[in-house]
Amino acid sequence: MATKSQLASTLLPLSDAELIAVRQDQLDQLELTLSDTPFEGLLLRAPAQVDVNSASSLPMIVATQKSVLRGWEVVQSKNLTVFLTDIDSGRTQAATPLEDPKDLEPNAPIDAPRPPRPSGSAARGTSTAVWRFDARELFDMAWRPGRYALAAVSWDWASNTQQVRLAGSGGEAASRPTRVEPAAAAGSGLPSYRPFKGGPQAPQQGLVFDLRPSPDGRHQIAAGAFTIKARDAHLGMPSDQSVAQGIAALVPITVAVLSLDAPQPWLYSWAVPVYGRAPATPGDSLTGYFAIDLATSAFGRLPAGSYVAYLMAEGSLLGPRRVQL
Repeated sequence: MATKSQLASTLLPLSDAELIAVRQDQLDQLELTLSDTPFEGLLLRAPAQVDVNSASSLPMIVATQKSVLRGWEVVQSKNLTVFLTDIDSGRTQAATPLEDPKDLEPNAPIDAPRPPRPSGSAARGTSTAVWRFDARELFDMAWRPGRYALAAVSWDWASNTQQVRLAGSGGEAASRPTRVEPAAAAGSGLPSYRPFKGGPQAPQQGLVFDLRPSPDGRHQIAAGAFTIKARDAHLGMPSDQSVAQGIAALVPITVAVLSLDAPQPWLYSWAVPVYGRAPATPGDSLTGYFAIDLATSAFGRLPAGSYVAYLMAEGSLLGPRRVQL
């Protein structure tokens, strides 16, 4: 079975040069071609490399095809979210490119009544759309050489992840985490960065995570584990502090939690410690764990309801994880 990245390249077949200067007639043709396929879901394309000294934008194409019923259940204009992760710093940002800014104002007009739920043959009809967005307009981007990852979600549908290298010269290097965030709790409390009974097991390579309420309902726990290769981005903690605290590396991760039709996702950005006797060096294998109560964050406890969660780390997007809190 083809991966989402392979489907994106096949169904949105544009070269880097075409992606950078894509025209409306090309977008129209992509939409027409996609509508003749059985594909259902979300896809994203962006150039693999952009020169910051000769280009002034980072374009991306997002395409979707879905049933009319799906379009009624998950309103695209309210639920399309695009994520940008600076792989070198771990910083992740979110944007809702189809949301009308006027709808987010305090005195925004009340939404018009929704049409009746489609049924029968009307519900099985197909809706196709292709958009072009400029990441520099959507996000607070440092226009300097570096590596970024782009992904799109629509509630519980996720696109492929597209990594982009910004080539060229100039600009300051990306900042790296220098301390554990949030700080570990004493004893067996949360946050915890040690393996625990009933918690996720570290994979041989890659990342795993979950979001669930505690059995007593008091906590909203995001827990995960990973085994990855150390990079310079993980080695920002001063060496004296690293040795004193027994921390070999810091791995930046972001958990995004979405509620249907909410104007923005909740973003939780953390620096997870990997414990060791000495600071890691690039290429070392890093195994880490985390269990963090979302209710203790600056956002406070999430209201009771249905949510989906995604994890952004190391240029990858994991999820969705559906949860009832």
